[in-house]
Amino acid sequence: MVRMDFTFIINRNSRGRILAMFSMAAFLSCATLAEASVDERARLRRMLAATEALDHLQARITEEESALREIAQQEALVYAASRGADGAEAQTARTEEQSRPEGLLNRFGFGRAQLRTSVVTELKYDDNVYQFPDNEKSDMVPRLNYAYYLRLPRGQSYLEANYAHNYRHFPNRTTSEREQTFRATSLYRPSDIFNWELTHEYVRTSDLGVFDTNFSEQSISNKRKRRKDRNATTSILTYMPGGRHNLLHLRMQHEDISAAVQEYESQTERIDFDFERYFDPTTSLLMGFSYRLFDERSWGRNDERERDWFFGFRRDLSPLTKLTGRFDYDAINKKNTTESLVNSEFYYKARFDLYHRISPFTDISMDYIWMDRKAISNHYRSYVSNEVGFSLNHYFLNGLSARINPNYRHEYYPADGVTAGHEEDSRTKHIYTVTAGLNYRLSDWLNLGLGYTLDAIRAPLHFNDKYIRNTYSVELRGDF
Repeated sequence: MVRMDFTFIINRNSRGRILAMFSMAAFLSCATLAEASVDERARLRRMLAATEALDHLQARITEEESALREIAQQEALVYAASRGADGAEAQTARTEEQSRPEGLLNRFGFGRAQLRTSVVTELKYDDNVYQFPDNEKSDMVPRLNYAYYLRLPRGQSYLEANYAHNYRHFPNRTTSEREQTFRATSLYRPSDIFNWELTHEYVRTSDLGVFDTNFSEQSISNKRKRRKDRNATTSILTYMPGGRHNLLHLRMQHEDISAAVQEYESQTERIDFDFERYFDPTTSLLMGFSYRLFDERSWGRNDERERDWFFGFRRDLSPLTKLTGRFDYDAINKKNTTESLVNSEFYYKARFDLYHRISPFTDISMDYIWMDRKAISNHYRSYVSNEVGFSLNHYFLNGLSARINPNYRHEYYPADGVTAGHEEDSRTKHIYTVTAGLNYRLSDWLNLGLGYTLDAIRAPLHFNDKYIRNTYSVELRGDF
């Protein structure tokens, strides 16, 4: 910048001597200052825009973290058939404060009790209720679900109790379905390397109506009220021997199922054991064994023994990308005492899952499943299946989220997989499934969801295997 100073002396005899001194900038100097002022204003505008963008990004990150916490809490909420990834983080804090117990519970250390409720109403349109290849029958199915959740924490341990009631009505079938679920869970964690969880679940499913439907060559006939009860007790032991680099799980389950009308009873005993070794925070290998004993009594008696050996791995390719794989070998021996039939099934299975977080608001996952299954019986049949799935989730601002999940499965049945006397040509089956949905959080406690599902089977093995089914749903959910 160039600056020039001028001094003027003015003599006026009539008024006396006047000395005036002033300093002024040259034209070039003024232009340079004006340009500098414009650059400064532009820089300030850019700083303001960057600050607003940073605030905007921080708000979206906060909303994403809240959504992820709510998704992680869904399993504990046990909202039966109700779906949706959005909860109410602010409502959770308010509920914790309102439901904080006093007196007796505080004396036993339960000072942070949580009591939550949820109510879900849904209206679903199904254009092929019976999944027929033709003569499709549609129905408008309303659903009501309400649930209660109580949690009593004490240190690192807790007690939980959940109750859910799900009711669906099928107007065209003049029937209704009701499912009641009660679950109680106790977790005891005396240290960071050991915990024991005990869960009991009771589920009653009942068909409250009577329907009798006949369509040309297909028929559905059921004039009896049905009720099925399920009791399951599960014990899970988790231990980390040698520190956090080793993880051991032992799971034991006993299950009873009974049906009131069909005089059906079954018992299942199952034990699962797996061991996982972490070589570093991003890589681990796991292996395990599962054994299941199934005893069924209805019109006859059916027994099953299943053994499953598996191993797998987990690998974090980056902080935002995770890869998992698992390989199974399963053997099932079946015996029917009524018809004196004995058969066995074997299958090899491999599954790979890849998860990647594209941004704080978008995540994508892909999975691939390969299975080679063989059934040795009076009608020997084997098939090979390949299945690939894709899932995309995106969270917008203002509580809006979207999801889409297409899936394709191909099954191939070779001609040499049938015993003599039952020769057939090789066949294939194509199974398509697409689910999509939108969820909008109207408030801290109210969510609106829209859903769509497509189910389709092509090139069927049997007549009734071929169909196309579309369902549309609107769901309103409140969390209190």
